[in-house]
Amino acid sequence: MNILLVDDEEESRAALGEFLRELGHHVVECADGASALACFGTQEFHLVLADLRMPGITGIELLRRVKELPGGEEADVIICTGYGDMETAIQALRAGAYDYLLKPVNIEEIVKVTERVAEHQALKRENRVLTARFAEAVEEATAETKEELDRLKEAYYRVLGLGRIGVFSPVLKRVFAQAKKLHADRSIPVLIEGETGTGKEVIARYIHYGDGGATGPFVDINCAALVSSVFESELFGYEAGTFTGGLPRGKKGKLDMAAGGTLFLDEITEMPVELQAKLLRVIQEKEYYR
Repeated sequence: MNILLVDDEEESRAALGEFLRELGHHVVECADGASALACFGTQEFHLVLADLRMPGITGIELLRRVKELPGGEEADVIICTGYGDMETAIQALRAGAYDYLLKPVNIEEIVKVTERVAEHQALKRENRVLTARFAEAVEEATAETKEELDRLKEAYYRVLGLGRIGVFSPVLKRVFAQAKKLHADRSIPVLIEGETGTGKEVIARYIHYGDGGATGPFVDINCAALVSSVFESELFGYEAGTFTGGLPRGKKGKLDMAAGGTLFLDEITEMPVELQAKLLRVIQEKEYYR
């Protein structure tokens, strides 16, 4: 992906930029919002990673201006800041941010969020191609998307250690054998239980990816990190005009984004009770309305 990285802290920007390049991305670095806006018009960017507090143009103001530029609606914007509060997060999401991250950015988190953006960009790219009915373009975009996802998954395996898992105890061998069976049948909802740090997400990703070759998206959502006022729109999405402050074109929910793949609900016990009832119906009926 082409990534525009905007941060007035030089050391933080350089370190994050170097890591993103190691993942195979093309990264352009800017120290402020004004230079970022100038760069945005020179080439296509799939992702804009912007600090919230910068001299001159703030991250949220940069987000609004990018969305007004030609091609800006197609770019995903993520706001990063060391000053985390729920009001700022909601303000960023309502302004059209794809996601909101706290600094210092965790390596695993940046890998996961770039993977989600790549999948989101792939879906939008595929939709544009299919709408135009260009068979040749469809084939080319699909090949590029698969190649890009393969690189991201390979990089994520290295960071998370999925490629070097050693299973020795009889109990874990049974767990991974069961996970392999679940990988073969994607229609079964799976509940993974365990103490913090026991590798529940590793098992979830193994169920999704198996021994490799899975092409569907893996979409995760931290149920403990979102308040109930935005959780429903994040999970189910919304149509244009549903509520004041929403995106003019509506927004796909995590359920839509995970179509054909896996939706991982982390910390599901922290989900509000009223939303648990709605999610239960989705799991049982395998359909929902919005």
